[in-house]
Amino acid sequence: MGQVYWGAYDCTGAAPVAVCPERLDAPEAVAPPGPAAWFGAGHGFAAHPGLAARLGSALAGVDSTILPRAADIARIAAVEFAAGRGLAAAQGLPVYLRDDVVHRR
Repeated sequence: MGQVYWGAYDCTGAAPVAVCPERLDAPEAVAPPGPAAWFGAGHGFAAHPGLAARLGSALAGVDSTILPRAADIARIAAVEFAAGRGLAAAQGLPVYLRDDVVHRR
């Protein structure tokens, strides 16, 4: 659909902290928040080669091959659970950024 899923996270602590809502935008609308240098990760950079060039100095680096792995998610979940931020299984809901597409019939 010509869009890029993106979010910005502070990864300096034990678990990543979102610094903006997850988004789905056209590549030309991606704009990481604030003056910090961000690291770009994921297939969006391979699918849209001009994205990294457009973001320029906002990026400290890019790796278009990095994707989330179950082991990484489990490690983050363990930190969150230990900090008392666990949820009952029934409260764990997926996030649909293309909600209008999901509910179209």
